[in-house]
Amino acid sequence: MKISGTLILCCTCYLACILSGICAEQKFKFTGITDNLPSLSISSITQDSRGFLWLGTHNGLVMYNGIEYESMSAVPFEENTLASNLVQTVYMDRNDILWIGTYAGLDRYDIATGTFTNYPVGNNVVVSIFRDSADRLWVGTLDGLGCMHPGTDEFVVYKPDRLFRSIPDKVVRNLYEDMSGTVYACTYNGLYQYDSVFDSFIPSAILLPGNPALEGVVYAIEQDKKGDWWVAKWGTGFIRIDRESFAYTVFPLNDNRIYCMNSRIDQDLIIAGTWGGGLNVLDKQTGSVTSYTQSSGPGKRLTNDIVYSMYIDTQGLFWIGTNGGGLTVYDPDFAWFSSLYADPEGSRGLVSGKTNVIFEDIDGRVWISISNKGLTRFDPATGTITPMEYNPAKPALLPSLGVYSILRVSDNELYVGCDNGLYAWDRTTDRFSAVPWFSRIKPPGKLLTVYSLARSRTVPSGSGRTKTGCTGTIPRTTAFSSIIMTNPIPGVFRTIWCILYMKTGPRTSGSVPTGA
Repeated sequence: MKISGTLILCCTCYLACILSGICAEQKFKFTGITDNLPSLSISSITQDSRGFLWLGTHNGLVMYNGIEYESMSAVPFEENTLASNLVQTVYMDRNDILWIGTYAGLDRYDIATGTFTNYPVGNNVVVSIFRDSADRLWVGTLDGLGCMHPGTDEFVVYKPDRLFRSIPDKVVRNLYEDMSGTVYACTYNGLYQYDSVFDSFIPSAILLPGNPALEGVVYAIEQDKKGDWWVAKWGTGFIRIDRESFAYTVFPLNDNRIYCMNSRIDQDLIIAGTWGGGLNVLDKQTGSVTSYTQSSGPGKRLTNDIVYSMYIDTQGLFWIGTNGGGLTVYDPDFAWFSSLYADPEGSRGLVSGKTNVIFEDIDGRVWISISNKGLTRFDPATGTITPMEYNPAKPALLPSLGVYSILRVSDNELYVGCDNGLYAWDRTTDRFSAVPWFSRIKPPGKLLTVYSLARSRTVPSGSGRTKTGCTGTIPRTTAFSSIIMTNPIPGVFRTIWCILYMKTGPRTSGSVPTGA
């Protein structure tokens, strides 16, 4: 065997290098965020001028600055407080004024002053909020629609069975304004649009006879860049309405219980957040539907299958609020990252634990070492995760559960540093064997943990070795040299954590203080 260069081994106890993504190709790659969230039920999401996210949850209002969370809760018998901890919707208005729809009415929160103001709107359960281009603030409830007209500070209420200020259904789930300035109300009994002459809502003019959106539960409507309307109807799927002819086409999904929708993440896609079916992504060109759920593969997996809310922030991050699974985020700039999730048994992902090593071999497989739990290989092409079998009686399968370093020696050979020495893996046989020359530097009768491996190109270098310093070898000559600290600097221990090869200048190693 020939190695074109000097091999460096660095030996110590353990490695703490954690990476969260593995490269693969797929449309969406999601990362779950559940740690430290005050509530795992995220009903709504918005963003202020500073870039901070505001989350409506089932445990109050939450501000997230990208590092930590700040919670605001309802406090009995106080005036400057949230009306209820059950927040259904949030809407960011001008000048960082946040409107909050709760199960106990509408709150106005001035972010600059930290002041809450409660507004009566005719019903305590507020489910939708929107300000249109005419400066009207609309608030949908479970019993009618409120509107604060420009120049006023009070809401007037729209309800069924009225000549003026009427709306045919009392439950208004969503409000939207299209490119022409038409305001739509999505209700539990069809889609309606605002008629300023009668100051009322009437059946929408874009709905031809037979259109399913004329009745039943309509959760949302959006207009794409071409001008076509897309309607999300519970139990039906998406309905596309042509911008010129108003002809409609129904697109059933894998799960038609649509709770929210988004058409802005990609001009060719319409995304449905469903009540139990995860995300359903419709390709507008082909009509194909892709689902992302808790059971999806690595990187495609959501934290919960009930999708409560969706939001695209100013940086293009796509945030998904779930009911019970916290937040999930998709970053289109880093869509090539995919998460491999851990679970206690390793049946749906990696075994849980600290990640020691991540290494890609010549075949594109990713080798992952979990502390004291052996090696697992991940194939990005197929998405399969395969643990390597460990049997103390058969070290050729896997010599140890404690793997700390991997180095490619040739196209057909890897060196693997373990807690019991250095081993070579043969690509043709998929088997391990002890490296013969390594036994010459190992103390008699003792195990030597190989912590790190690196290679130089021209000169001998060293291997870090617990309490003895570094050892290096030039395989062509099988000559060894050692760097031993006979008079170490006070406070410095002779355990080498890492070694970096540099083309010019000194080789650099990191050590730890005595007793660390």
